[in-house]
Amino acid sequence: MLERYIIFRPILDQASHSEVNKLGLSYMLLTENEIVFDLLRDLKNLHQITLKLQDETLTLCDVRTIFDYTISVYPQMQKYLHCNSSIVQNSKFENGLVKLLRKEKLNDDESFSLKLFEVGNFKTNDPCEII
Repeated sequence: MLERYIIFRPILDQASHSEVNKLGLSYMLLTENEIVFDLLRDLKNLHQITLKLQDETLTLCDVRTIFDYTISVYPQMQKYLHCNSSIVQNSKFENGLVKLLRKEKLNDDESFSLKLFEVGNFKTNDPCEII
């Protein structure tokens, strides 16, 4: 429906206010027209972001980069996409993984949360006992 509206947008832009009133479209003033156009642009942009997030080759670092970009463009998304948002089960672990992938220095909490995964940290040589 929004895409169809965009097709008719140039016609509305060229019409005078009296013509718009005759057509019964006076509620579609320029400001509302621009709001709809901006909404459609944002929806298309967010759709592209969701398609990128479905890529099977993405790493956690890639996802964090996409989320950070989304937050920079749409600040209202911060409470949902920030690295410490409520949806993140273990923010210290996830932040630590992202920092490792980016080759950044870990803080003590992040180091502790990743300690189990450190190479040579297991007390057995039998990989079946780890699982």
